[in-house]
Parts: sequence; structure tokens; C-alpha cells
Amino acid sequence: MTQNVESITDTLKKGYRNLRNNTSILSPILIEIIVALVVAIVFGMIAGVVAVMTLSMGTNVFLTVYGILVFIIVLIILLISAYFTAGLTGLARDAIANGTANWNDMWAYGKKYFARFFWFTLIIAVISALFQAPYLYSYMNYMTALIDSIGSLSTTSPYPYIQPNPMMSVYSLIGKILTYVLSFVTLFVTAAIIVDDLSLVDGFKKSFSVLKENFVKVLCFFLVIQIVIPILIGVLFGILLFIVLLLTALSPIIGIILMLILILILIVLLIFFIALTVVWTTRYYMSLTGKPIFDETVKANVDDAQIKNDNEEENELNG
Repeated sequence: MTQNVESITDTLKKGYRNLRNNTSILSPILIEIIVALVVAIVFGMIAGVVAVMTLSMGTNVFLTVYGILVFIIVLIILLISAYFTAGLTGLARDAIANGTANWNDMWAYGKKYFARFFWFTLIIAVISALFQAPYLYSYMNYMTALIDSIGSLSTTSPYPYIQPNPMMSVYSLIGKILTYVLSFVTLFVTAAIIVDDLSLVDGFKKSFSVLKENFVKVLCFFLVIQIVIPILIGVLFGILLFIVLLLTALSPIIGIILMLILILILIVLLIFFIALTVVWTTRYYMSLTGKPIFDETVKANVDDAQIKNDNEEENELNG
């Protein structure tokens, strides 16, 4: 065990080994994706039927009903996400503290911390939505005008062009920046809830306390895992996509096959990165707060010593 504060580099390296040696940490994400896809497909079919039935009743009725459906599906997705994120964080904590994680424990963590994670997820979602409210309001006005124009097509203007609000991009950018700030100041809330078994309020307090005491370190850590690494992944994917497009021009069949493989690689990479982000965040929180962390090098040395002793005993018996 060790209680020394790790460097960001060590956290990234050892966190990766935590996940590599405990692939069961990926199971909550995989199950969540499957459940979310089923819910999305069901609600997508319902939304399609509702759209056909309400579009003729006018734009306002259509948007109101559609908004209610979106609200319901978002709420269900938040419920699903809260349960499995609690399980994921719990497994990450076990892997970091004990060196092993049993995927069956995911259900216990999900059950115990579900309510706290749900309220946290809901609070973050509401605040993020408020940050994006100006953009969403402009976008809804744009879509309303577009739908109305499509409903009143004339032979002289079969393809009307509706000019969007030029401030939409600015609103979107400001909203995204504020969302990043929110993610930063609440970075350790979920880790604190699981690791220290805290209430939601105490989780916020603990996260703010750790952030205040280690502001520069946490800021650098946040920039690395939330901005630098995603940019590198995006650049790598862009390069691979460019190569696939070049090969598609030479052979469409090969291009399609490679494109499917590339999409599959991207999905796997995203799942792995999501799990890594949780492991890294949990591990760095445990390091900053002095929690016991399983030391793989100590275990390796103990195993080597045990093997050496066993060999010596065997040689003595044979001798």
C-alpha cells in the first residue's frame, strides 16, 4: 500500500494498468449502452408515430408533445446512467484499492449509491441545460420557422431558406465553456461519494475542498483527461478516416469494410476511454486524499520472493 501523492503521469499509467488487469470495469458501460439503446429504439418508434399524428395539428402542438417525449427519455437515460455509473465507480475504487474488481459487485454499488448519483446527474444536467438555454431557445425558434415554411411551400419557392440566428454559435460556445467549468469544479464528487461513502452534499463539499487545496494539480489533471487526450484521439481518428477515404476512392468495397472496422474501433476506444476517465479520476482523488492504493510493485516483489523461496525449498528437498 502507498499513500504518496502520485504525479499525473503515474496516475495515467497506473490507472491504465488498473483497467487492463480488471476488464470487468468495462461491464457497467457495456450493459448501460445495451439498455440505453433498447430504450432509445422504443421511444424512437413512439416518437415517429406521435410526429405523424401531431404534425398536422400545428407546430406548437407538435413541439409540445415532442418536448414531453424528449423529457421522458432524458429522465430514463439519467436513471440508467446513475445506476451504472455508480457501479463503474465502485469497481474502479476496488481495482485501485485492492488490485482486483469483481463485476458482480457492480450491482451492489449501483443499488447503494443509485439515488445519490441520480440526483448528482440530474443537478449537473439541469445546470448544463441552463447554460445551453440561449442556444436551445434560438434553435427552437429556427426550427419552428423552418417547419412553418415547409408547411407553406409554394411553386415559386419550393426550397425556402431560413436564416438562423447568427448568435447561435456564440451561445453554443459560451454554453460549452461553462459546462467545462462545471465539470471541473465537480470533478471529484462521484469519487468522493464512493470512496468516502459520503452523502451528495458532503460529496460536493469534499470535492470543493480537494480542488481548493490542489487547484493547480487538479486543473492540469482535468486539462489532460478532458481536453488533451480527447483532442489526440480526435486527431488520430481524423488521420485514420482520411486514409480510409483515400482507399475508398481506389476500391469502394474495401473502403466500406475499412469504414465499418474504423467505426467499431472508435466505439471500443470510446468505451475504454470512458472507463479510463473514471479510473483516473477516482485514483487521483484517492491519491490526493491519502487513501490506501494497491501497489502492484510490492505484490510483484512478494510474488518473486515467494517463487524464489519455493524453488530453494524444492532444491533442498531434491538435494
